Amino acid sequence: MQNAYILTGNLKSPTMIELDESLSLALQKVRVIIEPIQSIGKKQSLLLTLNKIQTKQEKRKFVSPLKEEIDSYITKLRDDWN
Repeated sequence: MQNAYILTGNLKSPTMIELDESLSLALQKVRVIIEPIQSIGKKQSLLLTLNKIQTKQEKRKFVSPLKEEIDSYITKLRDDWN
């Protein structure tokens, strides 16, 4: 096997696979090995994921630490290294 490509895709019909990425190969005969992947749900955009996290934090009344608190914590950690 000269070059092997590992890609994911969707089985569109019993004889058709739609790849998630394109290949830069000349039109030629290829070998395909099928391995089913358990679906964990649709991928969400980063923005949507961050919005969901923010909404959950607001519901539980989470208050982010202040910059000064974070800086103080990091300074204490660094002091412990010495």
